[in-house]
Amino acid sequence: VGGGGDGGNEVLLRRLYATGVVFTFAHFVYAPRALRVLAAIRNGGEKSSGRGGGMGSATEAMRQLLAMHVWRTATADVPAFLSFVAALLTAMEKVA
Repeated sequence: VGGGGDGGNEVLLRRLYATGVVFTFAHFVYAPRALRVLAAIRNGGEKSSGRGGGMGSATEAMRQLLAMHVWRTATADVPAFLSFVAALLTAMEKVA
């Protein structure tokens, strides 16, 4: 579309968007573990520990889920968000 000649920004934008997409897909890498832990919570924690069910096991499964969620947020969601924000700001700078 335009003949602006700012190929450096185009390459940067593509890399930022691609990086954001990669980190977005990385979010789903955690899905199998999250589903197992959610099943353990739903079943009263039976699958989360060998000690049997009960409130303690479900509570431990919830702790595992929250720890995994924090790690997933830090390693996938935040980097994806920052990549997309950087791409947006770069694109806006190009327009302005």
